[in-house]
Order: sequence, then structure tokens, then C-alpha cells
Amino acid sequence: MLDLVAGVWSNDSSKQLHSTIKLREILSLESPNPRIDQVIESGVVPRLLEFMQRDYDPSLQDEAAWVVAIIASGTVEHTKAVVDLGALPIFLQLLGDSSVDDVRAKAIWALGSVAATSVMYRDLVLHSGALLRILPWVCLSSDLPILRDAAWTIARLCGGQPQAPFEKLAPALPGLELLVRLNDEETTEQACIALYHLSSSCRGIQIQSIIETGVVPKLVALLMDSSSSVVALALDIVGNIVTGDTQQTQCVIHCGALPHLANLLTQNHMESIKMNACKTVSRITAGTEEQIQVRLFFVAS
Repeated sequence: MLDLVAGVWSNDSSKQLHSTIKLREILSLESPNPRIDQVIESGVVPRLLEFMQRDYDPSLQDEAAWVVAIIASGTVEHTKAVVDLGALPIFLQLLGDSSVDDVRAKAIWALGSVAATSVMYRDLVLHSGALLRILPWVCLSSDLPILRDAAWTIARLCGGQPQAPFEKLAPALPGLELLVRLNDEETTEQACIALYHLSSSCRGIQIQSIIETGVVPKLVALLMDSSSSVVALALDIVGNIVTGDTQQTQCVIHCGALPHLANLLTQNHMESIKMNACKTVSRITAGTEEQIQVRLFFVAS
């Protein structure tokens, strides 16, 4: 470890890169990694933060960002050490200034790691404006690692109890609608986690905001997804939506949810999925006279 620390502090650029790569490899071996404490105690983190600002050396910039992101994903104490040394504004800067997709992906992942540590750090990341910095890349990027990391980080920002104010999170809705539509299970699952958190308050205004993104047809289609975890999440979101008013419930019906719910109840699915499907149907049948007729659909099925 001492040799690596010396290499990071060296004025030789090749030694700097080699030592940073080796640090990253050591810290990537297990999670949580007991070597994180050694790296922090060595005093090398400020040097890594300096490397992260070297736009003229993207390879070193990427490796340094990777190491700092791993440290930030450790314990609360590890996250605190990184944040206290000023990492947060540097990661935000990388989102806007770096021309390298890998560096941007590391920055997005690191911000999510900080947010995942605690509600306090989640709020710190939100107040820094990170969400608004991440969202343009959801629309502009075709790089799958960036989109996966963006979905994961947005889900971390939307989670936690108590939840952050909805008005802070609402700008993410159009981006989540795009992420849910990606043909990538990991991205879809994380976007669904975020939408589940946003729909869980059972408040009509929030549910309406979700509906207005146009995401409901895709959520209904995901009830037939091949991934049971995606199906479970989509079902949870649809179940939250039908706790709204009768028009919001009707939106779910118009999108063709009933045959899919019938399938979940009658085919070979996990018991937890069947139970949630049953709850969703019961919520639908508590609505208007037309919605009460849904019972007949299931009796006939």
C-alpha cells in the first residue's frame, strides 16, 4: 500500500496512473472492503480528487473517479470522509465538463452511492442540484452504462424515509418514462423502483403527475415481462395508481390491465405477485359502477 501511495503522489504521470489503477483493483476485490480505511488514512484521497479534475488526462481522471466512487459506496464514515474533502462538487463538475462517457458514468454512480448512504446524504445530493445535472444525459446519451447508472442513482434519490419533497423529485418523471422503455432489464428495474417510491404516497396529485408522463401503458405491458422482479415492481406501481381517483383508475383499465391481472392471478406466478394482483383488482372494483363490473370480468375468466 505504501508503494501505491508514493506512486499516486509521484510527479511521474505513468506512476500516478499505475498506482491509481492498482488502488482501484484492490478496492474492487470485495464489498465492503476493509482496505478503504487504509486508503483514507493514507491521506491519498485529496490527490485523487486532484486527478479527477485533470481533463487533459481522461484515463487518470476515470481511474481516480472510480476509486473515489468505491470509497463513497462504503460505510457512512467512508462517505463522510469523501464528502468532507469536497468530492461532491467535483463529481457534479465532471457531469458537465467531461467529454468521456466512462468518467460521467463514474460521477453518476458516485452521486448515487453518496445518496444511498443515508437520508441526510440523499438530501445533500438533491440540494446540490445533482438530479438536474443527471437528467439531460438520460435524454442525450445512448451509452448503456450511463443510462444504467442514471436509473440506479435516480432510484436512490427517490428512496429513503422520509421521502424527499415530491417537487424536488418530479423533474425526474420524464426521464424515468424514457428509462422504463429501454430494452434493458437492469435499467427498467431501477426506473421502476424510482416510480414505485414516487407513487407510494397515494396522493392524487403525485399519481396524476406520473400518469401524465405517458408511462402507464408501458407499466401495464411490464405486467407480462419475463423478469419476475420487474413484474412485481410494475404491479406495485399499478396498484398504487389505482388507489387514486376513479379517472386515474380508469386510465389503468383503458391501458389493458385487466387481462394481465387475470393472467397474474391464474397462471404460475409467485404467491406474492398473486396476492398483490388480487389487492389491485379489489381496489379497482371499489370505484365507479363501471369499475365494479370488473368483477364480472374475473368471474367470467
